[in-house]
Amino acid sequence: MNKIFFNYFVQNKTIMKKIFTLIFIYLFTQNVNAQLLLFENFDFTGDLVLGSWDVHSGSSDPISTTSGLTFPGYNFSGIGNAANVIGAGFDYSKGFTLQSSGAVFLSVMVNVTESGNNITGSYFLHLGDRVSSTTFTSFCTRLFAKVDGSGNVNFGASHSSTATYATGNFAKNTTYLIVLKTTLSNPAADPDNLKMWVFPTSIPIAEIQAPTPDVEITTQTATSTNTINAVGIRQSTNMPDVVVDGIRVSTTWDEALLPLNLSQFSASLINNSVKINWNTYNEVNVNNFLIERSADGRNFASVGSENARNTVGNNSYSFTDIKPLSGVSYYRLKMMDKDGSYKYSQIVVINNKAALSVEVFPNPVVNSVTISHPKGLSGAVIRILSPMGNTLQSIPVQVGSVQTGMDVSNLQKGNYIVVFDNNGERRTSKIIKQ
Repeated sequence: MNKIFFNYFVQNKTIMKKIFTLIFIYLFTQNVNAQLLLFENFDFTGDLVLGSWDVHSGSSDPISTTSGLTFPGYNFSGIGNAANVIGAGFDYSKGFTLQSSGAVFLSVMVNVTESGNNITGSYFLHLGDRVSSTTFTSFCTRLFAKVDGSGNVNFGASHSSTATYATGNFAKNTTYLIVLKTTLSNPAADPDNLKMWVFPTSIPIAEIQAPTPDVEITTQTATSTNTINAVGIRQSTNMPDVVVDGIRVSTTWDEALLPLNLSQFSASLINNSVKINWNTYNEVNVNNFLIERSADGRNFASVGSENARNTVGNNSYSFTDIKPLSGVSYYRLKMMDKDGSYKYSQIVVINNKAALSVEVFPNPVVNSVTISHPKGLSGAVIRILSPMGNTLQSIPVQVGSVQTGMDVSNLQKGNYIVVFDNNGERRTSKIIKQ
């Protein structure tokens, strides 16, 4: 089988060159198969239990809501209220889908409202593995705050109860956006990487554009857990009073920082026109979508726009480019928010000339892959095979389309075979899952 793969790629150098170019482009685009695990705007008034938070510790001093926080460019800014963490009593938690490997991002707006100085500090927000709604003792990814003798605020992070604090000083009564990234190791004996960024004024639209983390821990293993299924808000006598708002937990940077989730984005060539389809959910403060096209994958121009519906549920959109470019065209969405901030979708590629073979990009792939193929006939299907020839995934091909997208996030790392069956005609390629 490996010899077949080798001969295929040796004989298709032009395809390889295209694929490597598309890999480069992909590194600067965003993954549309992100998973939003939890978001909390505290859009209620009173005790946190009113917002479906569970009390897992403590016997007094409940946490209640206060006025919400705002932060420029953070789309869950200024919505609802916030949690006023000022006591040393009840601790609260809220669960989400368990994560045991890969990256988990936690973003939150934080404002230290403590009036005193010389507060030694402790953690007030954390992730962990919750046994039940009333039993939560296995923690990791903890966010700390303290106040020195001069009234300066310091933020820190750790997997244990001992923090590593950032070197910079921050101010009281000022809202910061803090992002924590945990890369869960598997097996649990390996260190879990932990990074913390404190943003005072603006948010990078991609992790690759983020500055050096304020805290980075690469040698400390999570002392209690290597799985995450809940977020907790904690009170302690040696931590300063803080207000927290806009909590988001996700598997990607863009999902952690921006609410809009692009669950599907594809392009099809139909009757000499290119039809763009995309699905979203969790639209909040989104203004519109600009459909952008490029001939080289680098220089894009708008060819149309669609207004956003701004509903929390699922939304489906489409746009038809009735005068596409001859040959290869690159398409992306520029998703504009009402405050002027924006982010881009991944890039999809359409060849206005019929493909003679099967081309796969990006390759290697992490989550989603686009497959260019000859024009699909009735009953055409694309299958992903294991090296042993077992079918692992299959997807029908739209009649007349020359490109099909697939979600391969559930595949294990390794080599696979892509098979395009087109009403008796069969073509194959190789895919590498990272």
